Amino acid sequence: MKPFYDFYKDASRLFKLLVVSGFSGSGKGSILDKFRDEHRTVLGRPIEVVTSYTTRSPRYARENYHFVSPEKFQNMVFTDAFLEYSEAYSNHSYGTPIEGVLDALNKGAIPCLEIDHIGLKKLLAEGKIGPNSVVSVFITAPADELYRRLCNRDTETCAQIRSRLLTALQESYHVNSYQNVIFNSDLNIAVEELQEAFEGRLQTVVEFDDMQFRKDL
Repeated sequence: MKPFYDFYKDASRLFKLLVVSGFSGSGKGSILDKFRDEHRTVLGRPIEVVTSYTTRSPRYARENYHFVSPEKFQNMVFTDAFLEYSEAYSNHSYGTPIEGVLDALNKGAIPCLEIDHIGLKKLLAEGKIGPNSVVSVFITAPADELYRRLCNRDTETCAQIRSRLLTALQESYHVNSYQNVIFNSDLNIAVEELQEAFEGRLQTVVEFDDMQFRKDL
């Protein structure tokens, strides 16, 4: 596949790609929703969260995914329709469509991807986009708070919650590879810090204690 810059020719426009990751239950979706509901901009431009494709089934109404069959997903892989994709997350496949990123750019928005550390690593390693064009943020919360939030969702079984916590355990090894880490204990503060992180002026440096997190989990 050609480098991603080949898909975006207009060098006169500032190109940035925002990446937001976080543990299940960290509240990253709520933070992004509030960011958009408040009509915030990044350096004068709106952000647009690119809708990912997945082969899993919906868990609740109005989820922000394109739900497709495994056959459809494989066809998109074959036709190089994804900027990045993973086929090994909780036995389901997830992918970021190139078309969605380009749609955001063509509308004058800054594309924002909700992907995990594997997706971020692929994005940077495969030469589709330069590392200086990516702003990465990881949303975290205390282990006991993650558990409480997952239980309060009332959308997953005990086995599914356990699986998500085990995934968080694995993800904890990669948190400090992100440019910015936000501790979500207050939604309003987290949204403000996300704004600052996107614009490269986040003053609060969060030292994520991965070893303590794993002990607490």
